[in-house]
Amino acid sequence: MPFWLVSRKGKRTSLYVTSSKANKTVVSTTSTNLGNLDSAHQSGKADQLRNILRQHGYSLRPKALTMTLFTRLFLADWFVHGIGGALYEDITDSILENYYRVKGLSFGVATATATLPLANCADRVRETVAELKQQLRSLKYNPEKFIEPSLHNREALKSLIASKVKLVQIASDRSLSAQAKKSAWKATADVNEKLLEYTKDFCQNLERKIKLAESKQQSEQLLNYREFFFGLFPEKTLRDISDSIVPY
Repeated sequence: MPFWLVSRKGKRTSLYVTSSKANKTVVSTTSTNLGNLDSAHQSGKADQLRNILRQHGYSLRPKALTMTLFTRLFLADWFVHGIGGALYEDITDSILENYYRVKGLSFGVATATATLPLANCADRVRETVAELKQQLRSLKYNPEKFIEPSLHNREALKSLIASKVKLVQIASDRSLSAQAKKSAWKATADVNEKLLEYTKDFCQNLERKIKLAESKQQSEQLLNYREFFFGLFPEKTLRDISDSIVPY
């Protein structure tokens, strides 16, 4: 049914109504049978349903389709939808024509891309999360590129870098067997692990930058969200949009 059942805690679930034998109509959620309506009598069903829902702590609330149907029938001379809502108005029109025998209730569609003034408060991210994570990946496979120049004079480090260069050459040598090349790549990975010891500060700093960039990116996405309730916008913004509408 085009209605929500809302519990006392605010959780909502769909309402299902199924005809059964013996003049009974079953009222349920997706998983629970709530009770039966007596189908033998045309009157009193609303009271029966109200009592059943009260017993289970539910309130009946309209879904979007039901809400717009009521608004178009009783409140609006002309109903204006956003693009998303307009997609299901074919269903509403069908109910209006087949159930209520009402035809020709037109509606309009309006859309605008607008963000709250808060969008200008978002901190701009100098490097994107993707760029920083690419650096982190490069650090894993090429740690020698991120080692402080002042450390390159250390003999142990020179030996590791020279060892890696030799292993990469072996792993890339097509004349060698697959097993020999595989062993060389494995040894290269081991050398990389040792080289990473020289990049701890850089790595920690990079991970902090990634977390900060992710936080800023999330804030920017939220502040630039284009589907906030229109009542949150300044009156001037709404009037400017309204004045700029050109019907066609």
